[in-house]
Amino acid sequence: MATTPPAVQLTTSFGFKSLMETFIIDVHKAEGRPLNVPLISPFTIASSRLDKVENVAIRVELNNGCVGWGETPILPFVTAEDQPLALAKTAEASQFLKRSRGKTLGQVLSEIDQTILPGHSFASVRAGVEMALIDAVANSIGLPLWKLFGGFSNEITTDITIPIVSPTKAAELASKYNNQGFKILKLKVGKNLTSDIQVLQAIREVHPDCLFILDANEGYTSEEAIQVLEKLHEMEVTPILFEQPVHRDDWEGLGYVSEIARNKYSVSVAADESCRSLDDVKKIARENLADVINIKLAKVGVLGALKIIDLARASGLDLMIGGMVETRLAMGFAGNLAAGLGCFKFIDLDTPILLAEDPVHEGYKVSGPVYKFSNARGHGGFLHWDDTLWSIMEPMDIVGKIKEDASLPKVSLNDLAATMTKIIKEMLPPDVRVARDAQDLLIECCVEFINLISSESNEVCNREDKRTIAPEHVLKALEVLGFGEYIEEVYAAYEQHRLETMDTPRSGKLSNGAEMTEEEALVEQQRMFAEARARMNGGTVVPKQSDSETRPSLSS
Repeated sequence: MATTPPAVQLTTSFGFKSLMETFIIDVHKAEGRPLNVPLISPFTIASSRLDKVENVAIRVELNNGCVGWGETPILPFVTAEDQPLALAKTAEASQFLKRSRGKTLGQVLSEIDQTILPGHSFASVRAGVEMALIDAVANSIGLPLWKLFGGFSNEITTDITIPIVSPTKAAELASKYNNQGFKILKLKVGKNLTSDIQVLQAIREVHPDCLFILDANEGYTSEEAIQVLEKLHEMEVTPILFEQPVHRDDWEGLGYVSEIARNKYSVSVAADESCRSLDDVKKIARENLADVINIKLAKVGVLGALKIIDLARASGLDLMIGGMVETRLAMGFAGNLAAGLGCFKFIDLDTPILLAEDPVHEGYKVSGPVYKFSNARGHGGFLHWDDTLWSIMEPMDIVGKIKEDASLPKVSLNDLAATMTKIIKEMLPPDVRVARDAQDLLIECCVEFINLISSESNEVCNREDKRTIAPEHVLKALEVLGFGEYIEEVYAAYEQHRLETMDTPRSGKLSNGAEMTEEEALVEQQRMFAEARARMNGGTVVPKQSDSETRPSLSS
């Protein structure tokens, strides 16, 4: 029976809605880069074949130092963009973000949606930019995305996809996934009806208790789709979902298959490729053309997805969340959204498992089909670019004068992890081993500590009406946060960095004229490491030289 869809209001999450109205955007840097990742094996569906992932990673950094990450997936014949176009449009959107200072998050997202990257033609890029910006904002307010989007849960359970392969390979994959704990298999079909049935039979033999989702990716005619359901009925197999059985523009065929599947076989039909806009969902709801709407951020963007979710729920349609072939950047965002909202009947966020490499650090934890999201800010995942945790436009010395040869140390997350691993090995007694998860925890603590210092340094800088975080702001932040006893050592490390970054060998000089040669700085650095090791091991602290022999006090 046809229904009239209700008017749409963005009521998905009060926290996110409130944030859109109140958070003021101030973007320092934004850019996109190629994100190329090999697949374990080619990924074949009815409409395309993918041999490797060639997506675009997007990084947005706010002026307070908080960073967000997003991803634009590229899937031939599915997404409208290829990688060169996606990179070009990301560059345009990045320039827009940097010009948007003073606007609210909602205003910026609306302009991106309606003007900068409108419609289906740029939906994938739009999604990546929105992800990165929202992630940066969530980092800024110190909230994980799953809480920002409602806080329903901090974990989800996904299905796993078997692409179009031979019956033997399908059985091999099904057995593997069964051993890993996957209970729902999503089977790509739609290229050859006879082969599809053979693959289903092969999978059934090795994983008899699995639940099936069939995804035809527009591959069948309506008659062929009904034949598949008839064959499965003869095999006493009832799929829990039949996804996009016919071409996206075959509305009549979609409605026909949905009616037969629903009334004769008790199978729900999902609209995926047929759902690329809010108007599509209105049509599906009004004419009762499908039972389930498949939400993919790359099809409609984040803001568009939230509007569609609200409309689908109000119209009585069930929801599925899926993705293209993406890394844990995009899947982490989508997974946080799904966990936070808690409204998805079907979850299909498995494609990072199909990649030969995982370029994403931190983020959610994977245990078979279960993804667990931490309390890390944003979605918690990041890439190791050559970008830094600190971005200093106008380096200053300790008394506030512009200084071309001195700046705060710039430390990448990759360098930080390597340094921490080295310190762990050097500081602990030789007969003590540290488990890998303990090392990861220590590194996470270090990253969080740096974020804490960064945030407080930014507050100090703002209170002084400055636009650049200078070394004295960092030292003040340490004092405010209760780490005053370490200020001397931090200052010594800063002076050592300043010496090492000078263009020509010369002695270091502090603001009051006192000097420290490079040799003296090296000795002092070694003394501080020895002192730190002694504290860790409960040993004797190496005596300090007097201030007159080393450097003046910071208050001078």
